Amino acid sequence: MLRNRCGRGSWSWSPTTVLQIQASVYLWFSAAYAQSMSSNGVIVTFNPPNIKQLAEDSITNVTFNVTFPNNEHQHVAMFVESNDATIAMLVGNNTFDLVVNETSLNTSGYFTVQGLFLGRTTLKIAIREATAPYMDILALNYNVAVVRKEAVQTLIFTIALGVFLFYFNMVFGCKMELPIVKEILKKPIQPAIGFACQFLFMPGLSFGIAKLLPLSNELGLGLLAIGCSPGGGSSNIFVYLLDGDVTLSIMMTFISIVSSIGMTTLWIWALGRYFIPDTSRNIIPPQKILQSLAIVVPGVGVGLLVQRFLPKVAEFLVRYFKPVLGVFLLFLCSFGVYVNWYMFQFFSGMTFLSGLLLAIFGYLFGGLAAWVFRQTWARIKTIAIETAFQNIGIALLVLRFSLGQPDADLAAVMPVSCLFVQILPAVIAIIGRTIYERKCSDKDIIIDYTETKLYVKTKDQNSQDEHGIFTTDNSKQHHGIKEERVL
Repeated sequence: MLRNRCGRGSWSWSPTTVLQIQASVYLWFSAAYAQSMSSNGVIVTFNPPNIKQLAEDSITNVTFNVTFPNNEHQHVAMFVESNDATIAMLVGNNTFDLVVNETSLNTSGYFTVQGLFLGRTTLKIAIREATAPYMDILALNYNVAVVRKEAVQTLIFTIALGVFLFYFNMVFGCKMELPIVKEILKKPIQPAIGFACQFLFMPGLSFGIAKLLPLSNELGLGLLAIGCSPGGGSSNIFVYLLDGDVTLSIMMTFISIVSSIGMTTLWIWALGRYFIPDTSRNIIPPQKILQSLAIVVPGVGVGLLVQRFLPKVAEFLVRYFKPVLGVFLLFLCSFGVYVNWYMFQFFSGMTFLSGLLLAIFGYLFGGLAAWVFRQTWARIKTIAIETAFQNIGIALLVLRFSLGQPDADLAAVMPVSCLFVQILPAVIAIIGRTIYERKCSDKDIIIDYTETKLYVKTKDQNSQDEHGIFTTDNSKQHHGIKEERVL
């Protein structure tokens, strides 16, 4: 209260008024760096205003200042509690006595927060009377975001993964046939079919699934990102295992990665805003996308040189492809799962269903499109696999530039889920074909798929031609199969 004691324009202030002015000045200066909340005249400020990126297993202090409008409440305490103690927890004291009297209307202190696991949570903060009836004066939430801590094992996993992929691409280079490359370049029908499936059908499909299923905005953007990012390197492996056209697969991978510079960015700009409003403002650097080619081009190039100048080495590399692939799968299922275990804790039935729908319709549409354009069986399989398999590296890159942390890591759950789900149909096909071939072998029939025709070789213990191929007319007539040979 202002008082004019002298009656001649001289003013003086009561102690309470002085304290209120001091508190106002303090709050004015602290507004630039602290969050301010008020209720019933009580003003609370925090520094920092919220915790944006607290690394796992690390701690930070949060300073608070509470200012009361008067000394009406003299026995007051502040209680702090984590909404999710698995993400972040309070360390040490979580109850603070707030001293309020005629000489002090504001009080300060700090509490310590420790990050435990990737995610977002809030701290429930309540200011209430410290004596009965314990009436709440102010209740508010303080936001905490915990980000993943980079570990040495992550670096080891990344390096080992790069070595395996370099070897696989080197084998593909050894198997690559340059005459087929020339043939495809003269009439690029197959790459055109693949481009339409990868960059027209798959983005629309992923967007539709994300909107139809109850996914969060982050997971919806993750599904859109993986649907707009074709050219997965693992597609070449399954094309090889399923007797597809490896040369066409490598060419489609190369084309899709280069095309992602424009097409992936375009789709994220056009549709990303329906999940995260600010997505369209972020431009993905082209050189970052082109880094995906560093996994493919060097290995294939070395393989081509080995095929040309060291054919025996090329034969050795191809011969041990499947044993090395077995070691690679064991590595992924053990050390890979251990390093990325945090991802599996976010998996749910809905993320699995989303990835499964995207993969199945990708296989079906890619194969159907290739069949409509009268492609060979090997190329139908290749285009179907290339359509269904997505590039997780580009998808994660999209999320990193579209979202901050920890949202980018949380949204990455969807691409990682799709990575595991998209291989399931291919693995089932490999297992089914293996069982079928063994069953046919028991019946003295050997099935062999080539690029253009289906070749069936029958065998009989009493009939063998000069090329070592067993044939019997009876078995051919019995199975109703016309035999064609490549000698």
